[in-house]
Amino acid sequence: MPPQVGKLINLQTLNRYFLSKGNGSQIKELKNLLNLQGELSISGLENILDPRDARYVNLKEGRNIEDLIMVWSEKYGNSRNESTEIEPGFELENLGGLRHSWIKGCHGVVSLEEQGLPCNLQYWEVNGCYNLDKLPNALHTLTSLTDLLIHNCPKLLSFLETGLPPMLRRLGVRNCRVLETLPDGMMMNSCILEYVEIKECPSFIELPKGELPATLKKLTIEDCWRLESLLEGIDSNNTCRLEWLHVWGCPSLKSIPRGYFPSTLEILSIWDCEQLESIPGNLLQNLTSLRLLNICNCPDVVSSPEAFLNPNLKQLSISDCENMRWPPSGWGLDTLTSLGELFIQGPFRDLLSFSGSHLLLPTSLTTLQLGNLRNLKSIASTSLQSLISLKTLEFHICPKLRFFVPNEGLPAALARLVIRECPFLKERCLKDKGKDWPKIAHIPYVQIDGIVQQLKNK
Repeated sequence: MPPQVGKLINLQTLNRYFLSKGNGSQIKELKNLLNLQGELSISGLENILDPRDARYVNLKEGRNIEDLIMVWSEKYGNSRNESTEIEPGFELENLGGLRHSWIKGCHGVVSLEEQGLPCNLQYWEVNGCYNLDKLPNALHTLTSLTDLLIHNCPKLLSFLETGLPPMLRRLGVRNCRVLETLPDGMMMNSCILEYVEIKECPSFIELPKGELPATLKKLTIEDCWRLESLLEGIDSNNTCRLEWLHVWGCPSLKSIPRGYFPSTLEILSIWDCEQLESIPGNLLQNLTSLRLLNICNCPDVVSSPEAFLNPNLKQLSISDCENMRWPPSGWGLDTLTSLGELFIQGPFRDLLSFSGSHLLLPTSLTTLQLGNLRNLKSIASTSLQSLISLKTLEFHICPKLRFFVPNEGLPAALARLVIRECPFLKERCLKDKGKDWPKIAHIPYVQIDGIVQQLKNK
């Protein structure tokens, strides 16, 4: 940073300003820069020796500052007395042009009340304020705020009962370890939330009671260890227009009630929910917009996989569901005429063979991956021959599978073949050595146990 930058009173652009220790750049040098505009990023705020110095900065005259980023070092909390750190010290409510604001790493701040925020603020991110335990009481008065992100604030207990800003469309909460719920105000009819993301909040118990906002499109809940049930408001009978639901890493989640999702749902992913016992079949079959379904690492789910069949699916992934059984009559997968990608990851210990008319695969498949099927011994030639659109074929950890290549060869469209931990297939498919190599030599990319056997332009 140039020395005595504070004397450049006509300066309009100062994207990065780093405060130094000792006699270096000081916060007071900003007080005469009244013509700053655009983005202003101030780093090294931990080097302010007297927090009152921040009040000398005449930021309220910087009406053309649109983006303000305030950054404290991640390390300063270990070297200074936390009790000396108070609020950021900048009174921002008069920054009429401010649209986006970031506060990062202010470990000592407990409350943001005294900072003040301009009513025209559209985006506000608070990140790494380790002692922050509450949000401003006037948060709901920010009538222009559309994005609110609260990350890495482990002492934040709750949102205020005064509710959320009326124009808020995106709410993101991450690594707030004692937060138990969201404000009831997000369930009000006037709420226009579209995106809600809750991640790494291990104390989070439940969503607010009531129906979800009719405007909500995407809901992500991830690594919320105490969450036991999803909201009753996700209901096919209400006005919710939810399109995307991700529930990952919620080991206490036990059940999903029947009749639960709106017909607008397009993507449903449920991962790492170890205590989840069932997913009602009619819940999924009636979702006319469903395109992608992932059920992964839910070992207690006992639902039959055929219950997940939905004729509109384009991608289906079932993996690591320990108690799920392969039905003797098969899935009826060939009825999924729109399915392009199919991923089946075991164990499915009762699956011995892909053979017979009841185990035909949909001819629309472009990607097929079979993995951890330790008892699978054979795949009928008709199962693969009919896949005229197949481009990617992968086998992982199928130690008893002896062969898969039909005498007539694999589909001409196949461009990628991957084999891993399948000893019999490895022996048959090694380049220039395996019995089946002449039948697969036309495939541009062939990989066996991590070693590329063939790579060529098709």
